[in-house]
Amino acid sequence: AWQMTRPAIVAPIVGANSPEQLADLLPAAELTLSQGEIAALDRVSASF
Repeated sequence: AWQMTRPAIVAPIVGANSPEQLADLLPAAELTLSQGEIAALDRVSASF
């Protein structure tokens, strides 16, 4: 969800190895983060 808020990231890469793993990961595409959560993730990822 956070990656989709970043303008420089065109498409998050999903690392599923099976249909079951993909099914587990798909709900993340619907996840909505609050502005506070996005800001916190921005802070901790700034050095990368």
